[in-house]
Amino acid sequence: MPIHSADPFPTDALEANRSGRLTKQQRDRLRPLARYARQSALIGAGVLMVASLMVLTDRQLSLPGVLRVPLAGICVVFAAVFLLRAIIGGDALSRDLRHMTVQSAEGPIGKHRGGSTGRSGRRAYLFDVGDGTFRAASRAS
Repeated sequence: MPIHSADPFPTDALEANRSGRLTKQQRDRLRPLARYARQSALIGAGVLMVASLMVLTDRQLSLPGVLRVPLAGICVVFAAVFLLRAIIGGDALSRDLRHMTVQSAEGPIGKHRGGSTGRSGRRAYLFDVGDGTFRAASRAS
């Protein structure tokens, strides 16, 4: 995956960003990340389809026949969701790049950790900016 080390928010784009627009250079730098997300969804869909076929056809698998069809069906449903997401660009970055807009907030900035987010046990990192609260990845904090 080609990730550019260049800052996606350079100072020469600050005026365009303040007016709510994303520059063409910023879009071009962020597009490979969006493409990578779509490719990952396609790969995930393929893996799930292969898994569903293996569940149905592998006779050495010690799984009752009554569970094979529902499990394969679940794999197919998830594969369809991943495939649809890849085709329409349903990930957040692809949606944002389609709109070419930038959201900005002004005001004092506060940072805190929320509760754990699910089974992974990772904590949510939240930034309070002005009147809004934004979730961030742990490495952004």
